[in-house]
Amino acid sequence: MATNDEIARAAIKADMEHRGYRETGPGEFHRSVAAGAMGHVKIEHWVWAADGRVHTRIEESPPYRATDFAAEEAALANALQLSVFGYWPSAIDGLFADWEPGVLPCPMPFEIAASLARAAVSEISAGVVEEDPAAGYAPGNPRLASDLSNLEERTKQLSGRYAATFADTYVTPLPAVIERQRSMVGVLAVAAAAEGEVWARAADDVAEVRRLGLAAMQGSGTASEGDIDWSVVLTVVGAVAAGVTAFATVGSTAAVAAALLSAGAGGAGDLIASPSDDSAPELPLGAGDPHAVLANLRAALSGSGNSLSASIRSQERSIRQMLAAVSGAARGARRGMFDLPEPEVADVGAGDLLDRTQSVIVTPEIIARITALWIPTISADLRTARRLLVWESAGAWQRPAGIGLGVAGPMAAYQELQETALRLLGNTAGELDDAGVALGDAARMIGLVDAQVERSYARQARRIIDLNLNHVA
Repeated sequence: MATNDEIARAAIKADMEHRGYRETGPGEFHRSVAAGAMGHVKIEHWVWAADGRVHTRIEESPPYRATDFAAEEAALANALQLSVFGYWPSAIDGLFADWEPGVLPCPMPFEIAASLARAAVSEISAGVVEEDPAAGYAPGNPRLASDLSNLEERTKQLSGRYAATFADTYVTPLPAVIERQRSMVGVLAVAAAAEGEVWARAADDVAEVRRLGLAAMQGSGTASEGDIDWSVVLTVVGAVAAGVTAFATVGSTAAVAAALLSAGAGGAGDLIASPSDDSAPELPLGAGDPHAVLANLRAALSGSGNSLSASIRSQERSIRQMLAAVSGAARGARRGMFDLPEPEVADVGAGDLLDRTQSVIVTPEIIARITALWIPTISADLRTARRLLVWESAGAWQRPAGIGLGVAGPMAAYQELQETALRLLGNTAGELDDAGVALGDAARMIGLVDAQVERSYARQARRIIDLNLNHVA
């Protein structure tokens, strides 16, 4: 990557060439000025930089008279220090000050957050989803699919007022609720991956601006044989699309889009199903004068048109729009969309919880599977996904004002959806656990609980939870 010093030295050389000097050595310049009535006397200007300041020597050629050039030498040294040798290092340092590594956000925290969110998506993906036959199968949780299916099948065999309400409130809507929560977490994965892509690509684009900016400076002098037709193509415009592509390895983007649409977040679904594929702008850098090159470099980085900063802002707007659409849908949704419906069993008497005579043979083993195995492992999947989303992100988003969406980008929108997902996953897990306890209590009233069988299935559940055995049916 071209350094600030290299670009500044190229600019100094070009600037001195425009002032009539030619380079005679690294940082050393010379020019001859005709003088005298007949122009037969040459005033020789020698300029060089050393010890952090400009040195000059002015001589007559031929030296036919004793002329003291001390005042002129001092004035020339001061002028060139101000307008060339001191100006260009400061100008180039200032140009890239906000774009240095360590000043811009680092992609790594976002890549880590995206990886954790993708793992959370996989944790609550019921089954294995094939995204693309050529890409193989994405990770998922076949055991969760089996648990949900078994839970639904067995609870529908129970009779009694509580049993019916338990099925209607918890079991029947649960797969759709988990799928919408999965889609919500998927949007966090896409957003984090896209934000990481923004800063990885921005770093690459800055490096390319530096490389081509050096070439443009080298070609901007009058004595240069270099090309002035230099331009840079920004890659940051593809960051959101790349974030969606990264997410495609953990689940069907079409399924996520459909789930978001069903929950009233179609805008986010559209962005995931068909992310904007903006054409990369080509920005001119070269010019026949170093000051014009500097202006082009400044416009490419921070200008009001298709600059790098404006391109980052456009990508972050899409990220914020995606996050806000899902947050807004979750806030405005009725219960039962992103969480379980409101339970309505508080007024059911103890004798009405479960019928003492069931329409099919219900054994303590079936009750134990429901209350001690399937419900605890499903709740654990939700809690595992929730743990993976706990990411303290405030510092990762910070950047200089004027780059992208302000000093923190779409951080507020990300944190709002993150907090919503944490709340919904935690609440759903807790409500499921409470419902399982209540069902067990109801079964115990009519003698359908066998403590030994219950402990056996509880141990099995604990092993699945501790080892996170998602591929055990």
